[in-house]
Amino acid sequence: MRIAVYSIAKDEAAHVARWFESTKDADCHVIADTGSTDDTVKIARGLGITTHEILVDPWRFDVSRNTALSLVPADVDMCVPLDLDEVMVGDWRTAIEREWAKGVNRPRYHYVFNWYADGTPGLSFFASKIHARRGYIWRHPIHEIPDVLAPFAELESYNEDLVMHHRPDPTKSRGSYMALLEQAVREDRGSARMSYYCAREYMFQKRMPEATKEFTRYLDMPGAGWRPERAHACRNLAKTDEANAEHWLTRALAEWPSREAWTERAMLRYHAKRWAECLDDVRAGMKITTQPEYQVEAFAWGSLLPDIGAVSAYNMNRRAEAVALVELAASLSPSDERIAANLKFLKAA
Repeated sequence: MRIAVYSIAKDEAAHVARWFESTKDADCHVIADTGSTDDTVKIARGLGITTHEILVDPWRFDVSRNTALSLVPADVDMCVPLDLDEVMVGDWRTAIEREWAKGVNRPRYHYVFNWYADGTPGLSFFASKIHARRGYIWRHPIHEIPDVLAPFAELESYNEDLVMHHRPDPTKSRGSYMALLEQAVREDRGSARMSYYCAREYMFQKRMPEATKEFTRYLDMPGAGWRPERAHACRNLAKTDEANAEHWLTRALAEWPSREAWTERAMLRYHAKRWAECLDDVRAGMKITTQPEYQVEAFAWGSLLPDIGAVSAYNMNRRAEAVALVELAASLSPSDERIAANLKFLKAA
């Protein structure tokens, strides 16, 4: 089989070599440059990457990506859309070939979206943008996705061996995102995907009343049927509508009981010194030991739950449970001096 890695790019001179190095096993590389003023084009061509200079005006991500896809050679079987601030990890080609041999034309892959200061992964989830060369078209002006074209038969899979990392440039502006998202919502008022992303961007920009209104509209939409995303919308509402945070976190747990939601409600109750309810949430969250395919947020899978659970148990005079929980917290965060001090105190009590 033949695999192509393709991307749109603008002013990515600092990332081209890293991008290329991570995907050297591809049969071809295609970049559609959308107006770089740095050396992106020169560097890419110097590396042997097929590089086209295109103009998309007015700007839309779907149009630019469809243009890039059209420039991928016709004899390619599978396409890896990889932004210049992303890299493939490990033996990614073998993983794709294995899925292709099974008839899979849309292999999902493990995607690490961001990173903590110490270099450990933050938010990660299974993404699904890798696709067959034929049968797909990109849709939406932003937060675009490759959409299957009827009557093409799509077969997806989940592959832990297929890994992509996002290594973003923090200096790049997101200034155009809000206008494009509002445009996407105007174009398709029935799109739950666009409603969700628009609401989330309002939240990122601290426009909380607008975020609350749009998240609430999303939850009422007939197309908003994906329970993990509905739960995440409720968790976001707990941030945009703080007066009703516990209501939204409780609803999130009813929609899809994730360890993240249990942790957030436990934290709310911890800060209110509602020790028994906090401990109940800690116990429930810790029963979830398998990370989901949808989304994993590292804060819920480390020492936080047993740490606050230990404090809650101590305040309820449940010494044995407090010691067990703080021991677990210490094993998960051995360099945390505060947890170490709590462990020493509880063992001496």
